[in-house]
Amino acid sequence: MNHSILQRERIQKLDIIRGFAILGIFLVNIPVMVGSSNVFTGIDKYISIFYALFVHTKFYTIFSFLFGLGFYIFISRAKEKGLTYNRLFVKRLLLLFVLGTVHYVFFWGGDILHTYALIGVFLLFFYRCTLKTLLIWAFSLFTIAHTFVLAFSLSLLEKEETTSTLKPNYFAEWLSNVQERAGDFFSTNLLFMEFIRLPEILSLFLFGLYVGKKGVFYKIEEYKSSLRKWQIGSFVVSLLLSIPILLTFFQNETHEVKDYYLWVILSSKPLAMFYIITLMLAKRRWLNYFGYVGQMALTNYITHTLVGVVLLAALVTQPANIALSIQIPIVLVVYSTQIFISKWWLNRYRFGPLEWLWRSGTYGQFQSMKKERELEK
Repeated sequence: MNHSILQRERIQKLDIIRGFAILGIFLVNIPVMVGSSNVFTGIDKYISIFYALFVHTKFYTIFSFLFGLGFYIFISRAKEKGLTYNRLFVKRLLLLFVLGTVHYVFFWGGDILHTYALIGVFLLFFYRCTLKTLLIWAFSLFTIAHTFVLAFSLSLLEKEETTSTLKPNYFAEWLSNVQERAGDFFSTNLLFMEFIRLPEILSLFLFGLYVGKKGVFYKIEEYKSSLRKWQIGSFVVSLLLSIPILLTFFQNETHEVKDYYLWVILSSKPLAMFYIITLMLAKRRWLNYFGYVGQMALTNYITHTLVGVVLLAALVTQPANIALSIQIPIVLVVYSTQIFISKWWLNRYRFGPLEWLWRSGTYGQFQSMKKERELEK
């Protein structure tokens, strides 16, 4: 197998992991979008424990890791082309910040894009670092982040419980909601929240940068033995850290997420690692369906808001009454639709719509959209 085919397969692995993360992020976001209660009973109680064990905080971890890895790939390609990579990356982040700001202010206060854009600037200071230096910084920031978790996680969760995106008069109150979110966005409170997030997200960026510089995704067979050990070890550690979650669940007839939130956060990182390594090593062809969504991750992420906020507000009078047991099928139907639309689109075009705008803005010229075989006709 030649080098170009190997490289294409390894990039496809990244798209698969990214597409898998997009599914998980939508599962996490939709209860917040509709304003679900954090107190669960009946079948929703069992679904919520599934969320706690396998979903909550795992997927933004994966997405953050991939952002750092993507930074390395972007800079490396820019250098190969002889481009001014620092300026290009800053433009890329600026465009992401603008998109994230519009997303936050006009649609949903749970946007993560503006956060990545703000914190992503720091990656430029680490690109030339040695692998050892990257690990030291990553673990140091990771430790600081989990100190913040102990100090702030419950208070931040309680604050989140008092806010919901969808209200009965969503469209009638849209302008006032926009004004409220705009006020929040440009307040010192938002800056404080980003300061709290910075150590954890930057540490995950740096772990992604480390893996990129080490070339693990380009040498999967070479690292296969080590990856297997990390795969088993991360799963065992996650399992042990999940025991308090299960104990809390079985000891209480009703429960709230905050009853075991600390353990959810602590168990999430090793399980996210397990997910990443498992997908890296997997050779199942059906996983390619995740790859279609992953190639259009930005477009599909924003589409989730249009469905989870705008469409549900138009169709449902009391969105907060949508049970978790109904939300999951909604997510699966939307995601399945995205798979087929993404596949159809990518058979004809090189980039997703928002990916094309982002790339064109970054390079300062409209990028060729249609695939070569279409252009040749």
